[in-house]
Amino acid sequence: MEIPQDIIDHVIAAVGHDEHLLKQCALVSSSFLRPSRKKLFSQIILSGWDETSQRLHQVLIQNPVIWTFVRSIAITQYLEDETSKCQLNSTLAILQLPFCCLERFSIGLQ
Repeated sequence: MEIPQDIIDHVIAAVGHDEHLLKQCALVSSSFLRPSRKKLFSQIILSGWDETSQRLHQVLIQNPVIWTFVRSIAITQYLEDETSKCQLNSTLAILQLPFCCLERFSIGLQ
């Protein structure tokens, strides 16, 4: 039995921005994948220096349709030492992607 897309959209809307629940919804079926990803990737927030930006860059390269879901990017980076400055490259690689629907962008370097 197919679930109508408007009902799926209402379920995703009811989940809100709970990342864990959205990831679970994405696994339910292919009908849930796109609306779940749309909500998950509407806002990208990167802070600190960990492997998050490298993993995110890989996901975005492997799934270019996600670029159209991104509406907002916020980056806060702390340039504490040479290692953190080198890791800036991963973040810059993300920023070079053609986000066609980007509405808001902020970056803070300290």
